Amino acid sequence: MYDSDSRKQSVEELLDDIQRNRDIQHGFRNHTWSSVSIDPGVSETLAALVFGVKGHGFRGQQKGNKGEGQLYRGDFVSEWMGDWDKDTEYTARIASKGKAARFDVVHHEGVIYQCVKTNTGQEPSSGNTDCWIKLESGKEVIPLPKECKTADKVCPNIDFILKGRAITLSPGEKKPRVIIELSDDIDENTLKQIDYQKDGIHKAIQSASSSIQFLEQKKGQYFGLDIFGKTQGSPLLRTKNGTLYKWNKGGKGKPASYVEKSWDYLGKPYFVELCHKNGLRISGNIDKLIARLEEKNIEYKLKDNAMFILMQEAWPLPENYENQQFAFVMRQDDGHFNLGKTTKEKMDTMLDEGFALVHHHYDRLGRVAVAFFLLKPDTETKERILRAWDGKETFQPNLRLFEDCIRTKYYSSDKWGLASLGAKLVAYAVQQRDGFSILHWGSELDLESVEAKLYLIGLPDDLEEMPIEPSGFDLDWECDEARMKMAVEFFNEAIVGFYRDMNKFTKMTNTAKNIGFGLIAEHMDCLVLKLRGCRSRARGEADAWNDSGGICEIKTQVGCSGDAMGTQHKKGTIHLGNPENVDWKGGLIINLIADRTSTQHNLEDSDKDLFCFRILGPKSNGHNTMETLYDHAERYAKHEHKSKPDLQYRPVNEYNSTEIEIYWGKKSECQNEGKLEFSIVAEFIEGLGLVYQQKR
Repeated sequence: MYDSDSRKQSVEELLDDIQRNRDIQHGFRNHTWSSVSIDPGVSETLAALVFGVKGHGFRGQQKGNKGEGQLYRGDFVSEWMGDWDKDTEYTARIASKGKAARFDVVHHEGVIYQCVKTNTGQEPSSGNTDCWIKLESGKEVIPLPKECKTADKVCPNIDFILKGRAITLSPGEKKPRVIIELSDDIDENTLKQIDYQKDGIHKAIQSASSSIQFLEQKKGQYFGLDIFGKTQGSPLLRTKNGTLYKWNKGGKGKPASYVEKSWDYLGKPYFVELCHKNGLRISGNIDKLIARLEEKNIEYKLKDNAMFILMQEAWPLPENYENQQFAFVMRQDDGHFNLGKTTKEKMDTMLDEGFALVHHHYDRLGRVAVAFFLLKPDTETKERILRAWDGKETFQPNLRLFEDCIRTKYYSSDKWGLASLGAKLVAYAVQQRDGFSILHWGSELDLESVEAKLYLIGLPDDLEEMPIEPSGFDLDWECDEARMKMAVEFFNEAIVGFYRDMNKFTKMTNTAKNIGFGLIAEHMDCLVLKLRGCRSRARGEADAWNDSGGICEIKTQVGCSGDAMGTQHKKGTIHLGNPENVDWKGGLIINLIADRTSTQHNLEDSDKDLFCFRILGPKSNGHNTMETLYDHAERYAKHEHKSKPDLQYRPVNEYNSTEIEIYWGKKSECQNEGKLEFSIVAEFIEGLGLVYQQKR
């Protein structure tokens, strides 16, 4: 039986596996420039262990999974994990602490009970309904969370260790303007990624604010300090040939780009201070101040050919850092819970049944932490939430624990902040050198309580500090043999290894074995095909770029009918979206992934299920894949569409296919009008590594 203690131990083990996988991906990200990703399905498994509930055994709202009249399926079923242990008495079931925590289930005097709230010394009985509820045949009586949502702020796309010198532009003011002049000795790989000529990553940096956390170095590793700042929304300035440039996001048909700015952009206090330091008069406007400086040949322009980070006003720069070089990590840690776009009626039901919320984040010293919440609002709060749907057919709320790029205070919004919605902290774990340590387990804590605040926005005592990021490795990116060797290692450790480790926990919880591989697979494509990612998670940017600067679109299909992942339905619809956006000079790359049974992989020497990974690339001889694709897109665009245009394809034979047929809609006259032919670029099989590589 999976009692509270065994589930707690399993959570620690799984968190260790997740972090190990993150660390592996992080090391490869330095070379592939792709995203570090843990699929939300993994958090469902974690939540199932914390709350003691079961999943459905597969992903998605599969056909036939909903009951008659059911608005949505939910991620969990109303069933506790494992069989009831009828030989275990109450006194033995409740740990030596002498109290029962919510969600504890016990067998007492021939009857099964569930604990409703934390209590001390009150034995279960049918008359003690304040603390205990009688269960029937292993089914719950009170609602447990049916839905699980994840917010992941760990290893965001924009995540760079940098060095720089802080310059206060408005000294003495209550809201000083501060910039950080980036140092020349930042490592070359980082400089290449943040360079303004790298559209994808640079645009991502300029798209939103980032947190700035000061670092200290010990024995060659960086550790986080409890000193923070926050950048402006478009934080990077650059200089060239004595000219200052600021980022313009574009819009209305104009591309994003740097635009020239006058040096008076730095503000009058900056020039007043320079004049004052050099014994010059400080009266007059900026032009007069600049003229006095130029007359005395006093340099007022920022360092040439450099980048600068523009900080938000009122950033509290410590005095001892003024004009001193320091190391810091810049992160866009702005994750939130997305409850999905839905109707008011459906959200009403979902709130009644409750949400399990899994929040991955960094604590104040940069340690990885995971918080588990139960959101099951009272009637008044639920009605307040539902008012957001008034006058709207559908609505999508985003719930937050913290402010964007802030981890020292809760989200201040009364409408969508977890604290204001009455969410309860059920479990909390922090990364330590010997693995994750669970600081809180089982009982519900109000987020405004002293204990919850200590965990979530404070600094708990007796915790080891952790390096701000894992150690990396060297790789000769230009060497094809070296990259393929590392591709095999990544396949074995980050993909197959993690998948097999997860099998233990998905079996315990009956959650999906298919834990997603879309973003993590892009590391493989980069290694095999010598591509570079954009750390964009495909949000409006390219998936990858080739050496010539051509955009590569990457699509990943996971599972095939009857495989060992429990895939129940034919897989493979490839959504390319609006045909107007189909312009990929670097080609369309297809990843086919499946855990194939012995009858599917047909390997004579193996009767085991084997994880298989096939990379398909476009043909150029005979059938020209990309030319055919462009032709399809042009023809598709000429047809009327009742819904949002979406050019779709489907593999002919799922995993074994090197052809995908045009789909274009369920009842379209264009269906099956043409095919795209691909060639196998490479194939990897569990236990065998690289089994095929296309000759170049």
